[in-house]
Amino acid sequence: MPQVGALAGLALGSIRTITARWILPAEAIATFGWRIPFLLSGVLLIVALWIRHRIDETPSFRKAKAAGSTQRLPIATVFRDRWREVLISTGAKFVETSTFFIFATFSISYATGLGYDFTLILAFVLVGSALGVGSIDHARPGLGQKPSGTLSNG
Repeated sequence: MPQVGALAGLALGSIRTITARWILPAEAIATFGWRIPFLLSGVLLIVALWIRHRIDETPSFRKAKAAGSTQRLPIATVFRDRWREVLISTGAKFVETSTFFIFATFSISYATGLGYDFTLILAFVLVGSALGVGSIDHARPGLGQKPSGTLSNG
């Protein structure tokens, strides 16, 4: 479910930061600890590529490929023929995603500015993210795909 991606990422980032602050002193985080997520993303990239190469193409794509009706650069066709739809969907996703991350970042900065402990704030972010992922996953079978997506983005 793509709706849980931002919440899952926020939860994983919170876990990583809480763990790093628990294990490493502040000086170590400032000098090299901030590089850890980038190194881990390289590992995730390798895992993602491994998974992608293990997944078969869909039957409809295999059928189209056998018939010779695939295009060499389908993305070029999309941008040439459907550029309006690309701009509209990109803008819609930008608005939805940017407001979520602005709120997530601002709430952490605001609470820290009020004097709350950074690790405690991240723990609350982690719990909220986990509850959000759980509620979306729980609501989806009963509500169907469209209402679940609305719930998670809303």
